Amino acid sequence: MQTRVDLALVFCILIMVLNFVSTEEHVAQKILRNDIKLKGVNLGGWLIAEHWMTWDSVIWQDVPENISNAGEFVTMNYLGHNVGDSRFEKHRSTWITENDIAEIAKFGLNAVRVPIGYWIVGFDNRDPSHQEHWKMFAPGALKYLDTLIFNWARKYNIAVLIDLHAVKGSQNGNDHSAPEDPGKSYWSQYPENVQNAIGESRKNNY
Repeated sequence: MQTRVDLALVFCILIMVLNFVSTEEHVAQKILRNDIKLKGVNLGGWLIAEHWMTWDSVIWQDVPENISNAGEFVTMNYLGHNVGDSRFEKHRSTWITENDIAEIAKFGLNAVRVPIGYWIVGFDNRDPSHQEHWKMFAPGALKYLDTLIFNWARKYNIAVLIDLHAVKGSQNGNDHSAPEDPGKSYWSQYPENVQNAIGESRKNNY
């Protein structure tokens, strides 16, 4: 029986972003204790680019709609690294900036949700088939997640929820999950995919 993935496999991890230069307690700790309500906003389209919400991004310039609507894997397969890497870099550096986080805090919100793909770490230790699908994606997204968590979120007292929005093999075949075969989901069919997702939810520097 296929494993059900709720909310597009939202592995929302509340990040304990500690501000070491201040004696004031960070808002993430207060949220975790349920002392205050989480009031957040989604940073959609940033570290996973979805054409429907980022249609004016440089990523999609002269890319056929059937390609752009299929997600990052198919789009990068079409563009190639020589063209695609620089486009994704420009998109990530401008889609969300420090000014956006400052404005979010200014309006009284205390959290942001940031969707990511399994490929963000730049490797796959659970790849017995050696297909190396993660190499198709444009590298460099992790530095922006690091900047958000270790710099902006501390500076503006914002909690960060990481959403594993695209898992290896795709959890639903939709564009946000960057399927190799659009419309097809293979996540639950192969143990290596499930183990990759579990590993992604547990590891990294946060």
